[in-house]
Amino acid sequence: MNIGYVLKLARTISGIEQGFLAGELRVSCSYISQIEKGKKKPSNAFLRKYADFFKIPLPLLQIDNQSSADYDDVTPKLQKILSDLLVVRMLEQDSNTASTEQ
Repeated sequence: MNIGYVLKLARTISGIEQGFLAGELRVSCSYISQIEKGKKKPSNAFLRKYADFFKIPLPLLQIDNQSSADYDDVTPKLQKILSDLLVVRMLEQDSNTASTEQ
């Protein structure tokens, strides 16, 4: 599993742009871009900030440090968290649409 892909998925599902996330996590857009493209491995400090920001348990983001046997346990948990992020995003959009229509 590519951690950069997982991080990008969480960010895009949440509707957050790289620039905003970079400011919140106090890193450069370039750093986030390189991680998401798999060109750079994220530091543990970055993963901690990311996990806190998106409310994702840190061990689920430390998949590069796990054996492939652990992926069977990690993948469903990540899928659930990403699914929950998508639902929250959709509910927020529905709420915003309803507010502007009134």
